[in-house]
Amino acid sequence: MGIGLRGRKAIIAGAIVLALSGQALAVEINLEAIKQIESHGVADAVNARSGAVGMYQITPIALRDFNRCTKKSYTSDDLFMFWINREIASWLFEKRIPQILKSKKQAVTERNLLISFNAGHAYVGKRKLPKETLDYIKRYRKFINKKSGG
Repeated sequence: MGIGLRGRKAIIAGAIVLALSGQALAVEINLEAIKQIESHGVADAVNARSGAVGMYQITPIALRDFNRCTKKSYTSDDLFMFWINREIASWLFEKRIPQILKSKKQAVTERNLLISFNAGHAYVGKRKLPKETLDYIKRYRKFINKKSGG
């Protein structure tokens, strides 16, 4: 037996209270899905057009932002080390992108995190997204559904 209308309303009301109180609502991005979408798990993947590097396709601007915010000094060559590439991807999804979204008064949702990572936070809230980003979201959800048996 599923949750009735009253139960769904209570869940939504609880989420609204948490959001208004400033507490984070947990939105977890599956980094395995991101890795597969971005590079098929290839540690030495390079995108010549964007300059993105490694399994999670970290861009030069994301690397500079990570180094500035964390006081680290990774280089683009370091991005070929999967643990560094993953560290930066985790930081982007767990800290930096949510911080940027909140500063722009945008909700921290799975969709907004994926849009920000793929196309940039300027696209969050736009009616028309790049086809590449729409495909990215579909591929992510397909991966998640396949992993959950759905």
